[in-house]
Amino acid sequence: MKRLLWLILSHCSLIFGSSFTESLEEFADDLLKSRIEESLFLLDKMEEEYWQNKALIKGLRATVLLSKGELQESSILMAESISMLEESYLSEQLVLLIRDLYEKA
Repeated sequence: MKRLLWLILSHCSLIFGSSFTESLEEFADDLLKSRIEESLFLLDKMEEEYWQNKALIKGLRATVLLSKGELQESSILMAESISMLEESYLSEQLVLLIRDLYEKA
């Protein structure tokens, strides 16, 4: 999961502004330290502040749910996120990696 998270974050930091990138880094830090509630709270805040990045934030929420072991709900959110982002932001390689990780889970 760390690999997936860092791939997504490094890809996104190239696309979005620095304040959003800082929020992404804070989110990653919380999630990697298993601070689940803090991660979800930050995502709620990010949805309000960076509403234009809703699809990406949905994918990050799916990552949190996956870390909690909620595979079914996580895979639904991730599929929605990928379909919203696929044409504009995600490389084909990243999409295939995410789908492969979910199939293995």
